[in-house]
Amino acid sequence: MGFTNNIPAVILGALIALVLTFMLQGIVTHTYPLPSGTDMYDAESAAKAFAVMPRNGLYMMLGNYCITSLIGGILATLISKREKRNPPLVVGLILSIGSIWNYYLLHEPLWFFLLALLTYIPFTYMGYLLARKKKSA
Repeated sequence: MGFTNNIPAVILGALIALVLTFMLQGIVTHTYPLPSGTDMYDAESAAKAFAVMPRNGLYMMLGNYCITSLIGGILATLISKREKRNPPLVVGLILSIGSIWNYYLLHEPLWFFLLALLTYIPFTYMGYLLARKKKSA
């Protein structure tokens, strides 16, 4: 029962976190619109957009990553029905790898990338701490 619960927990936790990230990203780009003609599939165009994006927009994106990582960690913990922290930590690792890939593709500012990279595993772990089974005394 243990290992088989981990796979769906990791997949669903990561998938929901990613979907929520994209949804909340829409709020950021609505609040701080990208320059006209920005093509996020073109590294040079994306780098120019990040260069002119207000810091508050980048901070909102970091907050987005914290919230979605926390939710992914909670979901992975609840779905696995275990006290083990592995499923949410794997979700955090998957999100971290996604962030590295995103940095490679979009050339975000280095400070932003490093702060984002520091959010995923700690916040999925916090999700684990919030949703884990409490040990009886």
